[in-house]
Amino acid sequence: NSNGGTSFSNLSATFVVNEGILQSNNLVLNSPMFTVAGAGNIDLITQKLDWNIKINPTPSSIPQIQQLTKAVGGIIP
Repeated sequence: NSNGGTSFSNLSATFVVNEGILQSNNLVLNSPMFTVAGAGNIDLITQKLDWNIKINPTPSSIPQIQQLTKAVGGIIP
């Protein structure tokens, strides 16, 4: 997007809260260029994240991702 961020069409997850820790095993983010699946914890007391995520590019976006990665030096915002 024009603000330098990554556009996405959907972000969803369900959380269980126990003693200040949010836990999820079904985070999903959909973007025109990739999908993200994740699971982990958010500790509200210590303000720390412990997440495992998997990013899969959409087949049609692979050439664009390769060009973008080269253009920005390997970091995609």
